[in-house]
Amino acid sequence: MAAPKKAISKAAKKPVAKKVAAKKPAAKKAPAKKVAAKKAPAKKVAAKKVVNPIALIENDIAKLTAQLVKARAKVSADANKASASAQKAADKAAAAEKKAKEAQGKVADKVKAKKTPASVKQLAAAKAKTATAKTAAVAAKAALATAKTALDAVNAESQKVAKLDKARTTAEQALAKEQAASDKAAASKAKVKAKADASKAKAKAKADAAKDKAKAAADKAKAKAKVKAKKDAEKAKKAEAKAKKAEAKAAKAAAKKPVSAPVVDIKPEMPATPVKSVFAENN
Repeated sequence: MAAPKKAISKAAKKPVAKKVAAKKPAAKKAPAKKVAAKKAPAKKVAAKKVVNPIALIENDIAKLTAQLVKARAKVSADANKASASAQKAADKAAAAEKKAKEAQGKVADKVKAKKTPASVKQLAAAKAKTATAKTAAVAAKAALATAKTALDAVNAESQKVAKLDKARTTAEQALAKEQAASDKAAASKAKVKAKADASKAKAKAKADAAKDKAKAAADKAKAKAKVKAKKDAEKAKKAEAKAKKAEAKAAKAAAKKPVSAPVVDIKPEMPATPVKSVFAENN
């Protein structure tokens, strides 16, 4: 009994319909966007400055000249300072020598009045002091002379430079004046030339304008004559067409009229008159 049941159960089972999945329409692929290649920004090349070597050298010369003026001023100031200091030292040494001599004179007078070992010793010390003061004065005088010589040399050089500067300035002023006169003459010449050129250009422009005006007038007259000729031709053509039309109309009218026999006008004959003879008249 079990076997048939299995068969019945198998037969009872209905076949299950397979679900067919609906096919989804394939999504259209969007066209790939072309990415424009980014252009690298153009590098700005700085324009090279054209350097004039002569201008550079002139600039250096101006700087060095300024430095030279400062150096000369310093040398002159130092020489004056050294000379003043030497003069002061020489004056001091001279004063010390004078003082030492005066002290020595006083001690000598004292020794003359009363010579004692102490006064003699004092006189020796005064003499030594005077000798030292004298040596210092001589040295100060020598230093003063050296300082004065150096100052004189500096002053002489300064005077020489001042003369050269003055001569240079005078020459430069003369050249500047000459150049100014030359520039003025050139400017005046250029002005005259410009005026002449302007006058020439104005005359040319006037002549060209007159020429253009004459040409325009001629072109206008030519165009006017052409238009008139065209109008006359059209008028003649119209007149010809009208005449032809009238002729055709007349021919058409003549063709419509009946043809009649031509009328012959017969005149009666006249009797002949007798001709007189010339000879008969003479007889």
